[in-house]
Amino acid sequence: MNGLGPLISEAIQDAVRRRLAYVVAAICLLSVLVLDSCTGMLPSTVEVNGEPMDLGAGVASGAGLVTFVVLGLWVVTLAGVLAADQLRETIEDGSATLALARPVSRVAFALARLVGVLTISLGAGAFLLGSAAFLLASRHEVPMDPALGAALAAALGGLALAGWSMAASLVLPRIATTLLVFVLVGTIALTNAIGAATELGGLFGFVNDYGPPLASTVIVSLASWLPEAAIESLRINASEVWIRLGIWTLMGLAALLYAIRRIEIGR
Repeated sequence: MNGLGPLISEAIQDAVRRRLAYVVAAICLLSVLVLDSCTGMLPSTVEVNGEPMDLGAGVASGAGLVTFVVLGLWVVTLAGVLAADQLRETIEDGSATLALARPVSRVAFALARLVGVLTISLGAGAFLLGSAAFLLASRHEVPMDPALGAALAAALGGLALAGWSMAASLVLPRIATTLLVFVLVGTIALTNAIGAATELGGLFGFVNDYGPPLASTVIVSLASWLPEAAIESLRINASEVWIRLGIWTLMGLAALLYAIRRIEIGR
């Protein structure tokens, strides 16, 4: 692991210099403006038979949960998309060969590139999720503590997908890896969302039960935002999905380290 610090610094600088980083920054700012507008329009009272009825934080909490799931999955997807390019390009343009000419290991180099990916994706996630939590808490008194668990779930999901995506990019074309990221996140999100309310069978049931619970961990983290009846009907085992996400994360890192050791770099 000698020289890991300089490698991480170089990887972060390289990630920040990419044009995609500026696109991500613009999307984050636009998203916060949309969040500001949407949270400001959420109703706190309605009229029933001419009498005002206080909705409390119920409507905002439900909308907040959906918002957090969508933003969390966006962060996870971003990590996977960035990882599909961050390591592969250095091998193709020869910069990996130059870096490895120094007394550093392939493992250190791959981990440094992974840190560069996470700096951009998780930084964007912290900004977006933090802004959403602040707006919901300040305007509708939605408790912020569950948001921390949801943010951790998104971060761990991003790390898991980034590891798998970076490993896949060493054996697949970048466009194929990127498309695979979108397909996987979309499929997992759909099965997790449906599986939270009803039992699934077949392939979708298998994905929901054994695949990385990218959406399930965010949902279960925010379960306290839901009405009591919805919490009781939630078909998610909190301990099981967190353990499974941790396992998928470790397997993603292991796959990356195995792939970087096996691939031919330079001559």
